[in-house]
Amino acid sequence: MEKLLLALAFISVACCYYFFFFNINLLYGAIAFIAGMFLNVAYAVRSSVNTLDGYDIKEDKK
Repeated sequence: MEKLLLALAFISVACCYYFFFFNINLLYGAIAFIAGMFLNVAYAVRSSVNTLDGYDIKEDKK
C-alpha cells in the first residue's frame, strides 16, 4: 500500500511539472500538485502508523 501511494505521489508531481513547464494547462498542473501533496501526506501517515504498530508489537513480546 505504501509503495502504491508513493508511486501515485511521484506520478502526480511529474504531471504537475509537465503541465506547468510546458504551459499546457495551469489548472491541470494545480490539480496534480494538490493531489501529490495529499498523497504524500497519506504516505507519511500510513508509514508512521505502520512503524508505531511494529514498535508496539515488539514491546508486547518482551
